[in-house]
Amino acid sequence: MAKRWTQAEKEFLLNNFDKMANAELAAALGRSIHAVRQQCAQLGLRRSRRKNKITIKSYNPEYKPGDMVRVTWDRGQQRQGRVLRVYERFILIQFPRWRECVNIATLISGDVKIELVERRKVA
Repeated sequence: MAKRWTQAEKEFLLNNFDKMANAELAAALGRSIHAVRQQCAQLGLRRSRRKNKITIKSYNPEYKPGDMVRVTWDRGQQRQGRVLRVYERFILIQFPRWRECVNIATLISGDVKIELVERRKVA
């Protein structure tokens, strides 16, 4: 059964929603990011749309095609893969037996972290 939200937790969300990312709120409250997102939606909390469109270039990642990277998701799951392409809004990474896109928004919010393991040139 799901753990009920206390009034103190709801107030914490209301007071810190604009100051912290969802991952930080979840860690501070001992809840999953999914639970935090659901509760924020129930409370009517929405992040304002940014006037400037955020792209990979504005985020300024150091990743280039051919780089070996380690991707860590908010649930603690890790995978190593090779960067295939860097697009405007996401990075395409080849993991063993499949490809996956890492969206720029997940990097900025802290839901996903990427770290460089090895710099290599594309063959």
